[in-house]
Amino acid sequence: MQIQFHSPDAEGARYRAGSVQRIRKLMRWLRSFVSKVQVRLEDVNGPEPGVDKRCQMRALLPDGRVARIDLRDFKTKQIY
Repeated sequence: MQIQFHSPDAEGARYRAGSVQRIRKLMRWLRSFVSKVQVRLEDVNGPEPGVDKRCQMRALLPDGRVARIDLRDFKTKQIY
């Protein structure tokens, strides 16, 4: 399974290694059903204070279908 991680800002990029490792571990049992996972983590309002993160995940299935998850307004420290 191929995992792609993208974050346009430095804070999100710090979570790349841990995110990829965690996704690979959690998706181990789905490897025959998922060909690629794409993750995008971004700070939606820049330096403004508050909880303002967004995480998008796309799982590409071998038959061409796509499963999508879009989380917004979560605290990064809750994830790790």
